[in-house]
Amino acid sequence: MSIKKLTNDDFVTTNWSGGTTTQVYIEPLEATVAEKNFDFRISTATVEVDESVFTQYEDYNRFITPLTGSLKLVKSDETVDLLPFEIYAFGGEEPITSYGKVRDFNLMVKKGKQGSLRRVKFNKSLDFDVQAKTCVMFAIGSKVTIKAGDEVFELENMEAILFKDENITVELSTEDISTLLIATVS
Repeated sequence: MSIKKLTNDDFVTTNWSGGTTTQVYIEPLEATVAEKNFDFRISTATVEVDESVFTQYEDYNRFITPLTGSLKLVKSDETVDLLPFEIYAFGGEEPITSYGKVRDFNLMVKKGKQGSLRRVKFNKSLDFDVQAKTCVMFAIGSKVTIKAGDEVFELENMEAILFKDENITVELSTEDISTLLIATVS
């Protein structure tokens, strides 16, 4: 059982053909996205081109949401238009072309594992039950204070907190309206 704050110092940013990708967390820790040997990966990406073809990950399920801008996803039988914080889930083997210059948030989970991504928007305070093998809360916008038992963590914009093997109710507080993206994997 552990709780760890993740900041820009923990993230790994690399270039891809259409922008940059910032790995927030990967498991196992020694895995790489290039080798496709991970159980799950959480990342953000900038898309700096008008059109981009997603890399296929046939052994994974994917979740994506734009953080800024609108994102249009086209696959063989469907077109999906996403506004910020609208989440779309799809199989990593699906050929998808995206349109729009955005910053997005991604969760990729190896098939056979249970993953979810949700947005939680709250005003002032909220109690949240953490009940997953792994839970990552990613702050967007205003500073969020997280009280977990006797420990207190402050997340600035684009910082995260990692809960491993915890079954705990945490107290979230903010001075404003805040948004968290919460990824869970079991």
